[in-house]
Amino acid sequence: MGLCKYRTGDYAEAISAYKKAAELDPARKEEYERGIALCATAKPISGKTTTSKSALAAHFCLGLAMTYNAVCVLLGFTAGAAWVAAKNRAFVIVYVVNSIALLLRVYGQPRLHQEYWAKVMVDNTATRLLGGLCLMLGPNVLLLVALVIPELASLASTAVVFIRGVKPSVADAVVRLFEATLLDKHGAPFWKVAQFSAFAEVAAFVYLIVTLVTPRRNMMQLIIFGQSLQMRVMIEKASQRTSGVMHVAFASLDTHITGLVNKFPGIVGTAYRKFKALVARQVTLPDPNDKAKSRCSLM
Repeated sequence: MGLCKYRTGDYAEAISAYKKAAELDPARKEEYERGIALCATAKPISGKTTTSKSALAAHFCLGLAMTYNAVCVLLGFTAGAAWVAAKNRAFVIVYVVNSIALLLRVYGQPRLHQEYWAKVMVDNTATRLLGGLCLMLGPNVLLLVALVIPELASLASTAVVFIRGVKPSVADAVVRLFEATLLDKHGAPFWKVAQFSAFAEVAAFVYLIVTLVTPRRNMMQLIIFGQSLQMRVMIEKASQRTSGVMHVAFASLDTHITGLVNKFPGIVGTAYRKFKALVARQVTLPDPNDKAKSRCSLM
């Protein structure tokens, strides 16, 4: 049922079906959670009959513009700093326009209703927006890569939709070429793409911390980007997706750091555990029963 609802573009119903499946069949819970992650990050490009060809074409063109500007920034080490900064700003502008257009297609016009914003705020496209805007404070290669990865999957998936209408055999060949990297076997964005993007975002955050001891440090970008990651982790907790992409990314980072500090004297491990406990407190959800401390209706 979850897969059928996903293929028809009814992602909310698909998530409900996968959650019920996980409840009834806990032995395959990880598989169903992958289905939930796929639905949570899916872009309605092939399943919804309400998506016109012109909307797909506009989304495809915006994606190409994003990719072009990202490549210019990534390969602009031989160009002047002003040119790279201009391409970086252009990327952010197109990225924001594309994200807003996608959210409008999925959820419709903004409404002053709690149910509407509760759905929007758990969408990865919406939660990544603040992180993307951090690029206006300066180029960050890893953050740029994190934002481009999902767009490449979306571009490939949209291309498959157009090609399939003209040459189905070529579309199938494209799906096979990118299967299990950017696309799944149906030609939709591969569920792991969102996870790859989250890994790159965490790496970008670590990079900002490391550069604090160098002349390339960007304190404002570190603070705002760190706040955006904190918000995303808390949103995953509030929506009961503790196996969400940000939780998995930070858990992977913790595993690597723990393995590294274990090679040092015990005092290093003790200091890291205290630091980790401090960080964990920063993403603790407010008590909904304590009205004096929490006014957030989403959490």
